[in-house]
Amino acid sequence: MDWVRGDALGRGSFATVSLAIPTTNPNQFPSLTAVKSAEAQTSCWLRNEKHVLDRLGSSSPRIIRCFGDDCSFENGVEYYNLFLEYAAGGSLADELKNHDGQISEHEAREYTRAIVEGKPGISSEKIEAAVRDRMARKEIFRRANPPLLYAVLDESIL
Repeated sequence: MDWVRGDALGRGSFATVSLAIPTTNPNQFPSLTAVKSAEAQTSCWLRNEKHVLDRLGSSSPRIIRCFGDDCSFENGVEYYNLFLEYAAGGSLADELKNHDGQISEHEAREYTRAIVEGKPGISSEKIEAAVRDRMARKEIFRRANPPLLYAVLDESIL
């Protein structure tokens, strides 16, 4: 693929995201494309993401399309690059960050529905059951004594 890295769009826990700009064939990608990149030697999570997207395919408009992958050398460093449909609205994580970790019940239902609809071959009845079950589980955290979670984290993940 002939492309150059455009403006940075963001940085996640294991990759950076930029615009991918085709250099020779403007129709190389079917729509505005983002490139998610990680150093090749630490790209296992990004390679796994491609594997998951390949398995899901384009069975749902709720799933970001993957346009392929490649490797590049930039400033003497090898990168693994994953080409994805550009999602202008950002992610659910972005939405949570922008609203102090809170979303409305209506938004929770819609996000749950969108996630479940991404599963290939799921019926509308199963989608509604999953949404209903998810909203019921949320009530556990509204009890007078909600469950607590204690965890010990290795410093390398911080």
